[in-house]
Amino acid sequence: MNPQWKTALAALLFVAAAGLIGYRAMQNLNVPGQPVAAGHGLIDFRDAVYYPSKAVIDGINPYDADTYRPHYPVTHSFPPYSPLSLLVHLPFAWLDFDKAQAVYFVFSILLVLALSALSLRLCGLPGAAAAAFLLATFMVLGRPGHWGLVLGQVVPQLAIATFVALGFARSRPLLSGLGLALATIKPTYGVPLAILMLVRGDKRAVAAGILVAAVLTGAVTARLAVIDGPASLMESFEQSVTTRESTPEKTPAGSLLRVDVVSLTARLTGSSPGVAGRLALFGVVIGAAAVPLRRLVGVGSPAASLLSSSIVCVTMLLCAYHQQYDCLLLVLPLVAVTARPDAGGLPLPPVQRWTAALLLALPFLNYVASYTGAGALGLGRDGIGIASTINGVALIAALALLISAAYAPQSRDAGD
Repeated sequence: MNPQWKTALAALLFVAAAGLIGYRAMQNLNVPGQPVAAGHGLIDFRDAVYYPSKAVIDGINPYDADTYRPHYPVTHSFPPYSPLSLLVHLPFAWLDFDKAQAVYFVFSILLVLALSALSLRLCGLPGAAAAAFLLATFMVLGRPGHWGLVLGQVVPQLAIATFVALGFARSRPLLSGLGLALATIKPTYGVPLAILMLVRGDKRAVAAGILVAAVLTGAVTARLAVIDGPASLMESFEQSVTTRESTPEKTPAGSLLRVDVVSLTARLTGSSPGVAGRLALFGVVIGAAAVPLRRLVGVGSPAASLLSSSIVCVTMLLCAYHQQYDCLLLVLPLVAVTARPDAGGLPLPPVQRWTAALLLALPFLNYVASYTGAGALGLGRDGIGIASTINGVALIAALALLISAAYAPQSRDAGD
């Protein structure tokens, strides 16, 4: 088939998939001005993006739930995102809510396409327009992309930021630092990413990212301190974290849709680990990735760098709080293991390569790990929990395969 026709057909599939998700979002759209009405479409945009930034414009501290929630039609308190989120999403808050929702949804769809193209580029496959559209279609229709887009999550932004931080750390450290700074919007992204980049030796990029994040976050924090006073602001930050920790569906044992090791441990043991237990699990996962990451620094080849970035992405999902929609982080390692070694992919044996691909693709294909999918099959909460546990186990197995690849002979040969 003519390459132009391939691209056109792939683009048509992507537009159709995006339209389907847009229809799903409209079917379940939240009702403006009625936060308790049924409808979860773009609810995260409403509660975590639009009204928190609008509150800053209006001179209200969105972290202070007692003040913030009575002023705006929201269901949930502002989550413990970095104040940088309020600055990044400020442009949407200047629009009317209905218009802002539409602009944000289209923006998110375009970000998914950009994420696809970026993943291919980092795997040495630039200019593959048809492949970019097909990969974006897979993301839009897969469970993480579908759910995140319908909710209006910020994950496409953070996934791009993460891939930029990892992919350009050595060649363009300032650009990489900007990616890291943006990833700090969610501390569960920014903190492990910064730690793992330091382990890889990306010191200049991390320094740039911390500096940019500190300056921009400091500016917003100063604005909030003027609004609420420094002492009250600190109390509201703590309140935001405490509220999230006490929300049943967000706790390790209560959430059916998380993929991290803390939640996996809670499902298997029947109780949520305490603070010490969570820190221990965080340290175990980070430590397991640290040794192979240091080894790959010494190899210094493009394949070793791509393997290193893939290990970081999977480690980030496992070590800290992450829901299924955060699995967009798996797109880069998924492309890395499925692309042919002579075409930018990782130099892995076929069995290991395709096993890793299936494990990484599982969270995208596992619609049983959802209320809609489990309901269609007549499964209850236990069925959803088991399906989500399978996702977590698959990620651990995928990480183990990627780590083992760091010690394989082909990884050493790639640096010759």
